[in-house]
Amino acid sequence: MNVVWSERAEHDLLRHWLFLAERSTFYAERVEARLRSAAALIGTVPFMGRRVVRTTCDLSLPDIQYVIRYRVDEDVVRILEIYSPRQNREEP
Repeated sequence: MNVVWSERAEHDLLRHWLFLAERSTFYAERVEARLRSAAALIGTVPFMGRRVVRTTCDLSLPDIQYVIRYRVDEDVVRILEIYSPRQNREEP
C-alpha cells in the first residue's frame, strides 16, 4: 500500500524535529528516520497498530517514545499525526 503523510503529520514531524534538535541534531535525525521507517512498514502491514476506531490505528514506538496515528483506506495508508505520549494534548 502507498503511504501518504497528511499536512498535519508533516507539520508534527517538523515540530518534533525542531524541538529535539535544540538539544541534539543527531537524536532529532535518528527519531525522524525511525518515524519514517515505521510509517513505511505500516504500508506493508497496515493493521499492525492498535485500532482506535474502525480504520484508524495507533502504532506505538516505545524505543523513541512516539506514536504514529494513521488511517487505512482501500489502497492507501494516511499518516494523520505524530505525537509523544509525554506531551499534553487533546484528542483530535
